[in-house]
Amino acid sequence: MNISRNNNIDFYHWITQNWLYAGGLITQATAARLLKKSTGRIKQMITEQKIKEYRYENISFVSFTDVNRIAREETFRKINKDVEKELKKLEKGTPKDLKEEDLKTLEILKNTIFEAVKQSENIVKK
Repeated sequence: MNISRNNNIDFYHWITQNWLYAGGLITQATAARLLKKSTGRIKQMITEQKIKEYRYENISFVSFTDVNRIAREETFRKINKDVEKELKKLEKGTPKDLKEEDLKTLEILKNTIFEAVKQSENIVKK
């Protein structure tokens, strides 16, 4: 009984220290669920050093902060891709006989949309 109690105290000490350093700790399975990836892909991301691994005996944890950062980056990549796709649809549907002034306005609108998405991404990174 004392052995397991000491192990629990050791684990408590280990997790509280590493929790603060890592910005939270979650299991690989939880990380996989949050990122909508397989646990195998999470292990690969650890090997690629995209996610930091923390081990206690045979239990593997990963940094919640790393997982959250990756989720945000993937979200903004998807948003940018979707915005670009919609703008291309808009360009295809633009009449060929538009005045030069209207084409310039359309280009300004496109650049403004991309800049707004980029600024929101920078805000979230901070």
